Amino acid sequence: MRTLLVTLCLLAVSVVQAKAEINVKDYKTSMASDNASRAMTRAYIRGLGEGMAWANINQARLYCPPGQLALVLENFIDIIDRQIEMRSTRWPQAELDRTYIGLLLFDGLKETFPCGGK
Repeated sequence: MRTLLVTLCLLAVSVVQAKAEINVKDYKTSMASDNASRAMTRAYIRGLGEGMAWANINQARLYCPPGQLALVLENFIDIIDRQIEMRSTRWPQAELDRTYIGLLLFDGLKETFPCGGK
């Protein structure tokens, strides 16, 4: 039984890896669901945000949150949602649907927390 459970978990992880990036259309679908797809999307977003935070600790800062502000998953989701809302008024829906949420998160972090010298 334990081997079966481990095998199923590994299979689930490999399916997630087959689709490396999530676009806005898939994000909206996943976040509106109440199943494992939503949980996996949230885990993906957490990974994106934490990865961007690690990339941000060098000399050339990508974004500059105030003080010791610890960004969490809900912050990342809010930033993505605001980017989608803002762009939905300026972009054709088809173009927005194809946009990757990683790009939206990155742009949103830079806009929300700009660095003083940039």
